[in-house]
Amino acid sequence: MVLRVKAEFDIEIAERTYPPILSDLERDWVSSVAAPAFSLLARQRAPDLRRRFCTIGTGSGLDALAAAENFGADRIAITDLFDDVVAIAAANISANLAADVGVEIFAGAGDLLTGLQTEAGLFDVVYENLPNIPVADAAAIAVGRTSGAHLAPRAEVVPEFVRRQDLTLHWLALAAARPWLAVGGVVLSAIGSRVPLATIAEMSQTVGYAPRALTYG
Repeated sequence: MVLRVKAEFDIEIAERTYPPILSDLERDWVSSVAAPAFSLLARQRAPDLRRRFCTIGTGSGLDALAAAENFGADRIAITDLFDDVVAIAAANISANLAADVGVEIFAGAGDLLTGLQTEAGLFDVVYENLPNIPVADAAAIAVGRTSGAHLAPRAEVVPEFVRRQDLTLHWLALAAARPWLAVGGVVLSAIGSRVPLATIAEMSQTVGYAPRALTYG
């Protein structure tokens, strides 16, 4: 039984955003990966350590709604690359919360967390679900749904093993999230690629985190 969001959603999908896969929920990322992981993490953290939530690369905003339900999040920040994606996601969140649920929403477009307003404060949980596959032409990112699966060339220097395993954007997200974390806060990385668990742990350690696997398949 859902308590903080509507039992049935009515959402709008931006042209650059992947729609939920209603015909096969096991293939739908929010349904099969994000929401179950949020539920598991919620059982491991006290309510006061999961109420302030931020998502990097929100897409349709369904991940934020999953956070509102599973974490009891009452302050939610969403980011994505494009203004239209973020605006539609924010509207989707507001429209699909239960009538008596109050959530403060911060929304900003930009690379990683650059679009987030400082007044959003610090977060207990930062969630990132970012693409792995490089694309040579940066302009292609703005075409169709390319940004959902690909990343433009990056100027930042990252560890060679990170680049070799196509983890560049995940590493950069971990680095960008650190100043936004409250005491005891966590970053939850959803990495959709075949990477050894030890490599993911090493990636986290190079940015100063204590890594822990929540789910792995």
